[in-house]
Amino acid sequence: MAAPYLFGVLIGGGQPWPIFWGYVGAAVLMIVAGTAALFYGVDAEGKSLEDVAAPLSKAR
Repeated sequence: MAAPYLFGVLIGGGQPWPIFWGYVGAAVLMIVAGTAALFYGVDAEGKSLEDVAAPLSKAR
């Protein structure tokens, strides 16, 4: 819901700079998310869910 409103605000003035800065902000968020995935991500390719994390039924 916030994204269409924000995009409308960015394009509402008809100037290219707000759109540019919107894309720069989105790129910065993607870089932060990628960095977080590098540090906190789990290698789960080709593994079953039980191999990645213990089932919730075992948490007692």
